[in-house]
Amino acid sequence: MKIIVLSDNHGMLRNPRAILERHPDAQIVVHCGDSQESIEDLMADFPQFRYVNVRGNCDFDAFLPDYEIFTAEGVRFFVTHGHKYNVKFGLSRLMYAAKENNIDVVLFGHTHSPMNEYIDGIYYINPGATSGYRGSYALIEVKDGQVLPNIVYLDGK
Repeated sequence: MKIIVLSDNHGMLRNPRAILERHPDAQIVVHCGDSQESIEDLMADFPQFRYVNVRGNCDFDAFLPDYEIFTAEGVRFFVTHGHKYNVKFGLSRLMYAAKENNIDVVLFGHTHSPMNEYIDGIYYINPGATSGYRGSYALIEVKDGQVLPNIVYLDGK
């Protein structure tokens, strides 16, 4: 199973559209917040994907949850934007949430900085931002309970 992880496009749709077009074989698109309005457009334009969306600190009128937990191929994912977990100051609050919920992979945004770390048996993945200088996203393959996460830069470097 292939999962596309986006975050922080802040209303810009060009890059998210290109990403979804590049991966038609993906099954799930996760958006880690800060673009509620444009994620609705993506969902309408690309209905073949299953979507998991959470609210970011700039999604002022969003009726999205602050976090979501889902399972794919036996792997438990925790999705949040990160602002309520103070991710700009470290991962400790996310680590507690992951341990409390028996999570295998934590997906978050907010910092606009990509991250792919494996700490104490849990993946912590921030796709970065699809907007701004040197945009990025995460592409995760899950097969037989194994997780293969990658950060992909839009400029190909």
